[in-house]
Amino acid sequence: MGAMERCPSCGYCSYNVAEFDKQLRPVIESAAYRSQLVDARYPEYVSNFICAGMLAEAAGRQADAGWTYLFAAWVLDGDGKGELARAWHGKAADTFVALLGEGQLFGEQPGPFAGHPGEFEIVVSDCLRQAGRWAEALQVIERGLSRSYEDDIHKRLARQRALIQRRDTGPVPVKLTPTNEYQERPVSIEEIDELIGPAEHGWLAIEARSFREKFKPGDTVIEFCNPRSSWQALAGRAGYQIVRDGKVIATLITAMN
Repeated sequence: MGAMERCPSCGYCSYNVAEFDKQLRPVIESAAYRSQLVDARYPEYVSNFICAGMLAEAAGRQADAGWTYLFAAWVLDGDGKGELARAWHGKAADTFVALLGEGQLFGEQPGPFAGHPGEFEIVVSDCLRQAGRWAEALQVIERGLSRSYEDDIHKRLARQRALIQRRDTGPVPVKLTPTNEYQERPVSIEEIDELIGPAEHGWLAIEARSFREKFKPGDTVIEFCNPRSSWQALAGRAGYQIVRDGKVIATLITAMN
């Protein structure tokens, strides 16, 4: 797997900067794009994903753009940058919702949950909830609850509704379900220490140390991984989460497509 790349000369962000699309040059040269590249509020690798999302939107690849914005939001959540994360949860939701025609099913949309009815409603309602857009999130949830989905989907939608009723904008732990094929397992914090050792001075070591500092006695550390089939859309999202009292405190990403 390769990480999201940034061309050092022009700022083009892609999984493969060698495959440059000249038609996207006006976007790369735009004020919004150039501003995002140097925005000091964001880690560079997060800006790379946001800029890649802007390019995907310009190229008409709305689903790819939505997932890329969502990945940026997830990483910002893990870095403790909740205010910035909320904005990109909202942008991801806007991008996803724009895909949907009148009466169209969420499960028909592109992405790792295509063919898994109800999963997309959970993703979109979660984005809207974390953006603080309660009424819109409830509309998506009620739509999902009105459909003949599996009981587990209805339970997870109901959980989103309960979080909205508490005005909770925080992330929730990755969940293992038969439909989305997430894999997760509890691990010891010592696994994070092992990550720091070999890398020591690299990007992963820096992130792992920051993650390690957020751990407190009594917290649970979960290792998670999405199925390979979703890696292109979800940027190969794999890593670790610290969970405290049912809430995600920090996320460490260890694998990206």
